[in-house]
Amino acid sequence: MNETAFQEHSRVSVYFYNLFVPEMLNFLKTLKNFSLIDLGCGDGALIYSLYQNGLLKNAKEVVGVDIIKVRITRLKTFLPFVKARIADVQDLKQIKNNSFDVAISSQVCF
Repeated sequence: MNETAFQEHSRVSVYFYNLFVPEMLNFLKTLKNFSLIDLGCGDGALIYSLYQNGLLKNAKEVVGVDIIKVRITRLKTFLPFVKARIADVQDLKQIKNNSFDVAISSQVCF
């Protein structure tokens, strides 16, 4: 898919927000004072689910990273507490090594 088509797809295709949380992420409820980064967060659907299920109540910092500006704009609209960054998850020079306790990534193509 060329870059223009990819940008257009991102503009018109909004991810569906729901309350589903993959079972393997339930360990988050046992953590205290943790930081989380979602690489390729899109519109923030997974972060939304984690938040709505109470799995981020002990998070000190939540960061979402996506390459598409319109997706990051939607993320900030629905989840204003999330620190959002527009970046390619394959090149995260602005993220300090070992600066997050938990890193998640879902449905990201490399």
